[in-house]
Amino acid sequence: MNLLQRLRGDSSTGRPIPVPVDDVFQLLRNRRRRIIICRVSELEPEESTSIGAIAEWIVSIETGDPLGQYSADERKAVYVTLMQTHLEPLSDSGLIEWDPNSGEIRRGEGIDVLADLIEDVSERAAASEAGA
Repeated sequence: MNLLQRLRGDSSTGRPIPVPVDDVFQLLRNRRRRIIICRVSELEPEESTSIGAIAEWIVSIETGDPLGQYSADERKAVYVTLMQTHLEPLSDSGLIEWDPNSGEIRRGEGIDVLADLIEDVSERAAASEAGA
C-alpha cells in the first residue's frame, strides 16, 4: 500500500486519518510535532500526559541528555513553543485531545496511523543513511 492510500485510510486497514492529506503534511513538517505524535501515540486510550512531560521528553531528545538532566531554561523554551505553536494545530486536527486549562493531553483519532508513518519513514531514512 502506498503512502497516499495509507493517509486516506485504505479499506483493508480500517484506519482512516480524519485529517486532509495536505494538513497531514503540514502537521508533520515540524520535528517537535512528530515527536509529540509519537509520544502521545504510546499512551493507553485512558491515559493522559502533561505539557510539562512532553516538553521534558522533547528537550531530552533534542539535547541528547537524560530526562531531567537539562536546564530549566531549555525546558521552558520548549514548553512555550508547545503552547504557542504546536499543540493547538494537533488538537484542531483531532490527532490529540488537549485541554489548555489543565494542560492534559490525550490520544486523538488517527494518531496511531501517523505515528506508524513517522516510524516507517524514520527507519527507511536511517537505513538509507547507513547504506550511503
